[in-house]
Amino acid sequence: MEKYSKLLFVFPVKIENPYPVKLKSGEAVKFDKLRYLLFAGNGEFGAQNLETVLKLGNFDAVIEFGGAAAVKNAATGDIFSVETAFNTDFTESFKLKTVDFLPLANSFSGNFIFEKDEAVISENFSDLPLIFDMETFLFADVCRKQNKDFFSIRLVTDDGTGNIKESYIKTIEKYRSDVKKIFEKFLDVYSSV
Repeated sequence: MEKYSKLLFVFPVKIENPYPVKLKSGEAVKFDKLRYLLFAGNGEFGAQNLETVLKLGNFDAVIEFGGAAAVKNAATGDIFSVETAFNTDFTESFKLKTVDFLPLANSFSGNFIFEKDEAVISENFSDLPLIFDMETFLFADVCRKQNKDFFSIRLVTDDGTGNIKESYIKTIEKYRSDVKKIFEKFLDVYSSV
C-alpha cells in the first residue's frame, strides 16, 4: 500500500470542508504537517484551480471530497470511494485510487445539476452504485496529467429530485463529523508521517 507525506484535500464547495478553517477559492492552506486544504470550486473552474495549485505545490496525492447525487443503487447518506470516473456521456473514464475501508461506487460528471429525469443510464452499466457529481472526472484528468495519485470520496446528498439544494446542505451538515473520522482514518492508513 502506498504511503503519502504531503496530501492535498480538495473541496469543490466551501461547506464541504469539515474543518474550522476559512478557505479562499484557489488557495491551498496548510492545515498540519501532512495536510493542505483547497476550496477549488465547481466543475471546470474547480479543475483549473486544482491544476494551478498542483503546479505550485509538491503534493504526493489529492483527496477530493464532495456531495453527489444518487443515480443507481445509492441512497442519501452513503459515503463512497469512487473507483471509476466517467465523463457525462460515458465515452471516457479514469480508474482512481480507492480508499480500502469505504464501499466503492462509479461516478459520472457533468457541468450541471443532476436531476433524475435528465439521466439515461443503462441498467447493465455496472454492479457498483452509480453517482453523479460535477468534478470527479475533471479533477481526475488534472491529476493524471500532473502524475498525482487521486482519491475521490463522495457523500450522497440527494437523489436528483425535490429541493436538491436543501437536501445537499442538510446532508453535508449531518455527516460532517463522519467525514472528519474518515479523513482521520485515511491518514492512519495512508500517511507515511
